[in-house]
Amino acid sequence: MNHKIANLIREHRSIDKQVSGAAYASPHIHRLKRLRLRLKDRIVRSRRREALKIA
Repeated sequence: MNHKIANLIREHRSIDKQVSGAAYASPHIHRLKRLRLRLKDRIVRSRRREALKIA
Protein backbone atom coordinates (compact mmCIF):
# COMPACT_ATOMS: atom_id res chain seq x y z
CA MET A 1 0.00 0.00 0.00
CA ASN A 2 2.81 2.41 0.86
CA HIS A 3 4.31 2.25 -2.63
CA LYS A 4 0.90 3.20 -4.02
CA ILE A 5 0.91 6.34 -1.89
CA ALA A 6 4.49 7.04 -2.94
CA ASN A 7 3.44 6.78 -6.57
CA LEU A 8 0.56 9.18 -5.96
CA ILE A 9 2.94 11.65 -4.33
CA ARG A 10 5.39 11.32 -7.23
CA GLU A 11 2.56 11.92 -9.70
CA HIS A 12 1.45 14.86 -7.62
CA ARG A 13 4.94 16.38 -7.72
CA SER A 14 5.21 16.09 -11.47
CA ILE A 15 1.80 17.72 -11.87
CA ASP A 16 3.05 20.47 -9.54
CA LYS A 17 6.02 21.01 -11.84
CA GLN A 18 3.76 21.10 -14.89
CA VAL A 19 1.51 23.65 -13.23
CA SER A 20 4.33 25.98 -12.20
CA GLY A 21 6.07 25.53 -15.56
CA ALA A 22 2.97 26.24 -17.61
CA ALA A 23 1.54 28.83 -15.25
CA TYR A 24 1.56 31.65 -17.82
CA ALA A 25 1.41 29.65 -21.03
CA SER A 26 -1.42 27.20 -20.67
CA PRO A 27 -5.18 27.72 -20.82
CA HIS A 28 -5.52 24.40 -19.01
CA ILE A 29 -4.13 25.70 -15.73
CA HIS A 30 -7.45 25.60 -13.97
CA ARG A 31 -7.94 21.99 -14.98
CA LEU A 32 -4.42 21.11 -13.81
CA LYS A 33 -5.01 22.86 -10.51
CA ARG A 34 -8.28 21.02 -10.05
CA LEU A 35 -6.50 17.75 -10.85
CA ARG A 36 -3.84 18.63 -8.33
CA LEU A 37 -6.40 19.30 -5.62
CA ARG A 38 -8.20 16.06 -6.41
CA LEU A 39 -4.89 14.17 -6.16
CA LYS A 40 -4.07 15.85 -2.87
CA ASP A 41 -7.50 14.87 -1.63
CA ARG A 42 -6.96 11.26 -2.63
CA ILE A 43 -3.55 11.15 -0.93
CA VAL A 44 -4.94 12.62 2.28
CA ARG A 45 -7.86 10.21 2.23
CA SER A 46 -5.70 7.14 1.68
CA ARG A 47 -3.31 8.30 4.42
CA ARG A 48 -6.25 8.65 6.78
CA ARG A 49 -7.45 5.19 5.85
CA GLU A 50 -3.96 3.81 6.54
CA ALA A 51 -3.83 5.58 9.89
CA LEU A 52 -7.19 4.11 10.84
CA LYS A 53 -6.03 0.62 9.85
CA ILE A 54 -2.94 0.96 12.02
CA ALA A 55 -4.79 2.45 14.99
